[in-house]
Amino acid sequence: MLYIVPPAAPDEKEKTRRRIRRMDRPDGLLQCNRCGGRAAATIEAGASVHNGRRTRGTVIHKDICAECYKRGLIVPMQVELKPIE
Repeated sequence: MLYIVPPAAPDEKEKTRRRIRRMDRPDGLLQCNRCGGRAAATIEAGASVHNGRRTRGTVIHKDICAECYKRGLIVPMQVELKPIE
């Protein structure tokens, strides 16, 4: 038999994420399309520091969501939010 389970009520974290996604934001502000986070990260390979000066490495990922990256996901940040497919 097939039973259809109604969706569970969102928990506090999900309520907060939905509220943040709905908030107005300034033009050009990056925001994650998945979690609504606004912290961006850039991943570089081969970066180093010599005598207090930083040398840039090869950019692997630019402007990805830092919150999703902590969970092992690579989600590009977008200026405009688009529906997740």
